[in-house]
Parts: sequence; structure tokens; C-alpha cells
Amino acid sequence: MLLHLRELEGMSAQSQKKKVLIIDDDEDILNWFRMIEKKETPYNFYFLQNELEILKVLEELRPDLIFFDRGDRSVSNLLGSIDIPIVYMSTKEVSQIDSTHHSFMRKPLQRKAVDAKIRSLFKIY
Repeated sequence: MLLHLRELEGMSAQSQKKKVLIIDDDEDILNWFRMIEKKETPYNFYFLQNELEILKVLEELRPDLIFFDRGDRSVSNLLGSIDIPIVYMSTKEVSQIDSTHHSFMRKPLQRKAVDAKIRSLFKIY
């Protein structure tokens, strides 16, 4: 189920904000991003816990950036084939990432590092 704090058909100012999709089955990680969103940010966060709905969500939401907990190999392969920048999150080092489109952040995440990563990826795209 796609969980988000704002409706997709939000006000025009909100619709101009970049859309960041967070995919993780860990409720603590999703809540951590929700706390960031409560502060004024130049982007909207959307949350997905059920990876089975990823295709539908990608089609409906069309996110500008994805943060993904690299647990499910088939989902990783699917995400690797789309032209959306992806930040893989893991407690372990990830060795194979297509660095032209994707990057990696080690958990636990730090707010300043996440902000810097988002800003740098949006500058590239």
C-alpha cells in the first residue's frame, strides 16, 4: 500500500515539489523520513512498505528519486532497469551499483547526509 502524507493531486505549489519514494519494510525507517518531511523541505516523500505494488506505484506516482532498502534481489533488478535515480540503503556495503544512475547510503541514515544526497542527485537530473 502506498502511504503518503500528501495527496497526489495536491495544491500547485506541492505538485512542483520533487517526489521522493521511500521503499522499506522497516517502519522505523519510514517514520524517520516522515519526521524529515514534517519540516519544510523542497520535496514530498511517499512511502511504500509492500514491494509487490512497486510497478503500480511507479506508474501512478512517477517519482523523481527512490530510496530503496536493497533486500529483495528481484525488486533491485527491476529498479535497476528504470531511468530514475535510486539510493540503495543497507546496513551492509553494496558492491555493485551502476553509479551513473544509482548510489548507496549505509544505515543508520543521517539527516544531513540524506539532504546532501538528495540535493546532489537532483542537480544531476
